[in-house]
Amino acid sequence: MIVFCLVGLLCFAVTGGRSWAGDVDALGVPEIISQDIRQRNPHIRSVFEDWQALQHQVVPARALDDPQLSIALSNYPVDSLRGDESAMTGNEIRLFQPIPYPGKRDQRGKAAEENANSAEARYQDQIARSVAQGRKAYYALWYVERSRQRIEDELVELDYLMALAESRYRSGLESQAGVVDAQLTVSRLREQLIQLEQQQREQLALLNQLRSRPPEYGVTVPETLPLTPLEDTTDWWQHVGQQVRSASPRARQYQAQIRRAEHQKTLADLDRYPDFTVGVSYRQRQATAMDDGTDFVGAELRFNLPVFQDKQREQIAAAQSQQRGSVDRWQEYQQRMDQKIFALRSQLRSTQQREVLYRSGILAQSQLHYRSRLSAYENDLESFTDVLKSLESWRQRLQDYDAVRRDHQVALATLVELSGDDMVSTLPLIKKEM
Repeated sequence: MIVFCLVGLLCFAVTGGRSWAGDVDALGVPEIISQDIRQRNPHIRSVFEDWQALQHQVVPARALDDPQLSIALSNYPVDSLRGDESAMTGNEIRLFQPIPYPGKRDQRGKAAEENANSAEARYQDQIARSVAQGRKAYYALWYVERSRQRIEDELVELDYLMALAESRYRSGLESQAGVVDAQLTVSRLREQLIQLEQQQREQLALLNQLRSRPPEYGVTVPETLPLTPLEDTTDWWQHVGQQVRSASPRARQYQAQIRRAEHQKTLADLDRYPDFTVGVSYRQRQATAMDDGTDFVGAELRFNLPVFQDKQREQIAAAQSQQRGSVDRWQEYQQRMDQKIFALRSQLRSTQQREVLYRSGILAQSQLHYRSRLSAYENDLESFTDVLKSLESWRQRLQDYDAVRRDHQVALATLVELSGDDMVSTLPLIKKEM
């Protein structure tokens, strides 16, 4: 009865009172999960808004500064404040426009544009990261649920073994220690079921956090996780490596940072040259006894004098350091990705080979080993303890097989994350399920 209660609780936790079935993506995960993450995840939305904010800064970076308007009432006599007593009295309006040295506006705009490009790549990379986290949480949830089912199957088998051992104990063919060993095994497995329930709730809450859903929102997991094998050819892996190093969102982010640093270096060089301010003026005067009050117009040109070269040299040196740092980070990223791709290729090759080995030999051999020992025990040729160990070993091999399938899909999800989630449909994957 306890076992069936645990089963009911766990099934409710996995489905959350809801169930759904739908299309799965190339990695065996329901598409609704990826859709929820893309559309509902608040962190992705915040990174999107950061990108939009930087994109809106491109036009201001290229724009001229606002013109300045000056209005002056000049040289009015203090005693009368009249405008027709002195020829020096007048009303003047001036208009000034600051103009940076040619090329500065263009470089500021390009630097702001590359900053926005980097933010766009960061947004796309965040989508890939979050979707990969969701896929990995789904695989972990499947593995926990599958482990629970493996234990349930073992408990069913233990019910038969305990009945057999108790019957033999009453006949004097089995010791009490054997019966107690079976009871201890049952208690230990039930404890594992409780632990798995906790793990299942944690994984479900993590997945739903990424989806921006309630912690117990329902997710249906299949009995068998689809395993997606890869074509292990050198040309294909070189293609994938090139995509990760040069065309992935993370790579484009580094590239945009390098270009931004180049524009900032050029801007620092241009700061050695003066900026200008041009202005025009109009002075309105009234007629006086000494003057007929002719109006005046004027123009002027002002520019700053960049005479403090120490400041300019330090700005250029800072821009050069930033430029070199961007290149170094790009090179370090490429080296890190080369190692990561190499490790993923080795892992995927290993999990595919192990999956075939388990499916074609180990699982059947483990089952046969248990069945043969059980048959020998029923004929007084084997100890009950050895039968329990053989059953435990069979169940462990089944869980190892499940872990291999999980680990393969996790590694594949990591590969897609590094390449960019939009490339799932273009990667040359073998669609045949294993």
